[in-house]
Amino acid sequence: MRFQLNMFENSNKDSKILFWLFLIYSLLPGLAKFLGIRALFSLNVLIILIVFIRTFKLEKIKYLDLPFLIFFVCVILFIPFTFFYPLNSSEAIFYGIYTFLIPTLGYFVAKVFSIENIFRIFIKICFIHAIIGLVFYPHFFIENYLAKIIDPILDGSAYLRMTSVSGSLGFSPLMLIGFNILLVNNFNSQSQNFKSNFLYFILFFICLILSLQRSAWLGAISSVLLILFRQILRFKIKAHKIFLILSLLIFICTFAILLFKSEVFDIQQIEFLFERKESFTSAATERSEMWKGGFRNFVNFPLGVGLGQIGLVPTFIDSKNYYSGVTDGDYIKILSETGFVAILFYSFLALILTFALINIIKMSNQLFGLFLIVVGFSIQMLGTNISELYFVNFTYWLFVGAFFNSFKISNA
Repeated sequence: MRFQLNMFENSNKDSKILFWLFLIYSLLPGLAKFLGIRALFSLNVLIILIVFIRTFKLEKIKYLDLPFLIFFVCVILFIPFTFFYPLNSSEAIFYGIYTFLIPTLGYFVAKVFSIENIFRIFIKICFIHAIIGLVFYPHFFIENYLAKIIDPILDGSAYLRMTSVSGSLGFSPLMLIGFNILLVNNFNSQSQNFKSNFLYFILFFICLILSLQRSAWLGAISSVLLILFRQILRFKIKAHKIFLILSLLIFICTFAILLFKSEVFDIQQIEFLFERKESFTSAATERSEMWKGGFRNFVNFPLGVGLGQIGLVPTFIDSKNYYSGVTDGDYIKILSETGFVAILFYSFLALILTFALINIIKMSNQLFGLFLIVVGFSIQMLGTNISELYFVNFTYWLFVGAFFNSFKISNA
């Protein structure tokens, strides 16, 4: 017997509906801050449930989904026990369910829509957030004329970093998604398509750089190296595309020089920019004690201490944290909160990514695009708590689900 709920179909009409739902979801932080109605944040749960209920198909479950399902079910079953931990905050558990567990439903949503439709939807969303980032960026002067709208939304945003409606940490992963999709598209399409997408690619690249998120920079660098490696193996690097890539780099350098010479940035801001570039190693050093504390959490509680107890949640609900907090480093944070079951799932994900890398030539262009996006997310999770970032956490699981759904070991 086949079981399925009333579902979206992979059609243009339903893709447009999905786009608008995802766009509203991504913009909710800005609306909540501007209107001063914090409850608007919770509308994302309604959107996730609507999309999940209308897309879930039990017969779409495959053997590659088993590690995720084990992870998902174990986390759910363990929640009631964590309420009885004497050191746990019940409020933090509920926030953990909200920030981590509910967005994992995105894994199932990707099974209905084609990769092409998902890419098309996210290119539009990334473009809208890129434009918002440019308008909001205080060093481009536009914000001087829209201060009443922009200031409440930018409240608490980090110095000098380009952002959209939910901080640079949420902005940079979206820009990296758009960057990766167009990177693959530009390298593997005809020249006319390459030129039509080139401006979008430049836009995402500029926004990615100005977000000043080092983990996102590393993700972009890995994507460029992986696609060059793939093209070299396939003997398909074309001269005109190399020329356009070099033109991009020249354009970015010229853009940066003109920006600095125009005194948009003062000398202290320029120094800060270069400090970010030169601090990759120091970032790991800064976090080393935090990560050691996270491992101690795991050693003391190998089953995990429960959702919401370790990461950013205790900081923004002002809860007393009895465990070693991990606010920068998603793998350690998830390991602390969900224990051994996290090792099972993320080890499996690493295995699949390794297998895909070994068979990088055989992957289709669309699957390779998914591969770059998941690798980019995986790199960012080393220093950023993706699982707690608004909209990005759902997006992460959506693309992981799409990758698992499209990847076939037998055909790799």
